[in-house]
Amino acid sequence: MRLGRRRWGSAERSSSQCGCLSSSILTTAKARWNKIASSGAGGQALGYENRYLCKNGFYRWLRWNATADLDHELIYSVARDITENKRVEEERERLLSRLQSALGEVKELREILPICSYCKSIRSDRNYWQTVEAYISQQTQTQLSHGICPNCYENVFKPELRDAKGL
Repeated sequence: MRLGRRRWGSAERSSSQCGCLSSSILTTAKARWNKIASSGAGGQALGYENRYLCKNGFYRWLRWNATADLDHELIYSVARDITENKRVEEERERLLSRLQSALGEVKELREILPICSYCKSIRSDRNYWQTVEAYISQQTQTQLSHGICPNCYENVFKPELRDAKGL
């Protein structure tokens, strides 16, 4: 008994009987399998996944394993319906994304930094006081550069510069 041995013509009949749209799908599948058969991979497609639109309008995901028999112009293939697996995987990814987003919000709310109201030093988790620059560099692996914003230049630096020239 030979399982799965069908020529493309009989595969089209069995495909249409199961409710999947077959003409354009099988044309694409034939081209894909011919490409696989002519490649240097030994004419095998293992774990190939694709999606089929059925006549009822729903999509079905299939995972294929196929081997080409070039001498007899046959393709031996087995497909497994993995539609439910794909749905569960998508739901898992959606939940994981929501969980990571919620975790980020919790971390933001939990991180209240104690800062000195006079010198603006920050108290670390080990109860050491550090400058803002040192704390940010340590926590984020970021190097800071210093400059003067336009507001500070006009209100602080420029008057100090005038006072220094006047002395």
